[in-house]
Amino acid sequence: GVVAGRYDPPGELADVAKALGLPSVALRAETRSRLAGIHELLKLLRREQVTLLHIQAAWLLPYALPAAWLARVPMVYTEHASHSLATMPKLRLFTRCAAPFIRNIVCVSPQLADFFQTMGIAARRLTVIPNGVNLSDFTPDGSVQALPWSEASGAKPFVFGTVGRLTEAKDHAVLLQAFARLSERHPRARLLLVGDGELRRETEMLVHEL
Repeated sequence: GVVAGRYDPPGELADVAKALGLPSVALRAETRSRLAGIHELLKLLRREQVTLLHIQAAWLLPYALPAAWLARVPMVYTEHASHSLATMPKLRLFTRCAAPFIRNIVCVSPQLADFFQTMGIAARRLTVIPNGVNLSDFTPDGSVQALPWSEASGAKPFVFGTVGRLTEAKDHAVLLQAFARLSERHPRARLLLVGDGELRRETEMLVHEL
């Protein structure tokens, strides 16, 4: 097996791959043209004699599909969310046209599979594999981190919590703006954000502004 990332540096997954004895490659697509990225991936597929290419997210299709087709490597595409497809008409059109050339499209929920069908992709091309979480990995061992606020009055707060990547698709900004208005009417309300991502700094700044 080989792990290929679009960007350089390749990210934390490269360290995981290295620990497993798997080679990892950064295609450096952010500094190259799309054609150069396709060519680099094609060379990788041929050099490593890849027998199945698995990609995550539709925005990789314009790179992966031409390379896989030229290398004659079957491809599986897994999608985790409809946001990019719903907000980018060109990507949605490309995905619909690419569907006949993809071995299988894996969706993480029945709702996502329904969305693909509204795009005009046949149900027979879709497989639903729900996201799974090993609860034992997230069971407190007795040392629970304190909440990031103090309740000097002793009044029990009403806590809203959300877990997710701090990224544009999750739109934490709207949540924070709405909660700022809510907290004016309900002082005991608290909001707990759990996650990290490329918009962490912007999210923290908005928290302080509000």
